[in-house]
Amino acid sequence: MDAQKTQIEELEDELQVTEDAKLRLEVNMQALRAQIERDLQNKEEQGEEGKRALVRQVRENERRVD
Repeated sequence: MDAQKTQIEELEDELQVTEDAKLRLEVNMQALRAQIERDLQNKEEQGEEGKRALVRQVRENERRVD
């Protein structure tokens, strides 16, 4: 009976370690997702700024031609 009790306690400890590792992974995944979202938003904003700059440039060039 003592051997079974010891084995159960060891398995419970292993389960706790595994659950802790899983929780850490989930937290890290969430942080990575948030970082990716921020990076993507920054890239989109840079693209929009570039597009606006090109539109301004085209309009300036059109004014010079006229």
